Amino acid sequence: MFKFKPFTMDELRTRADSHRLPGNATQAMAERPQPRPNNVRAILDLGTLVYFQWRGRSFGVPPLPWKKGAALLDAYLEARSFGDSITQETAPGYFDALSRMAKIMWQCTRPVGRVMRFFRLIGLYCNPYRYATEGELAQLAVFFLGRRTTTAALRVMSPAERQTT
Repeated sequence: MFKFKPFTMDELRTRADSHRLPGNATQAMAERPQPRPNNVRAILDLGTLVYFQWRGRSFGVPPLPWKKGAALLDAYLEARSFGDSITQETAPGYFDALSRMAKIMWQCTRPVGRVMRFFRLIGLYCNPYRYATEGELAQLAVFFLGRRTTTAALRVMSPAERQTT
């Protein structure tokens, strides 16, 4: 069975005094400013959508998957590599790069609104970027390439794998 013995006030005071910090330490703790978290907004923004309007419609862009971002950058740089002089021989490669850019950007875009997302899901909302001009595609690509990415592409190789390569 348990035996409880109540403390007297003197015993409580002596116990409390033995656990107290010295006078200077308590004053220093009271004078110190309370810590506050840094970079809270950056942490909260990791997975948020970035919204933009294009041709009167609103779209949201989540953080890009790294592979799609790399593919978009490759297509953008390939289109830029043709320069201003596009000949009949280089035109198919140029327009292929532009169509890849439009396709990748549409894959990384979320239409705003449940109805529009449903239409896209069932295939009734087609890619609006395929009708964009070259300048509009370049502006959209720069916007998309400025977004966050979600995964890293580099994989750490073991020493055995390094020796085989």
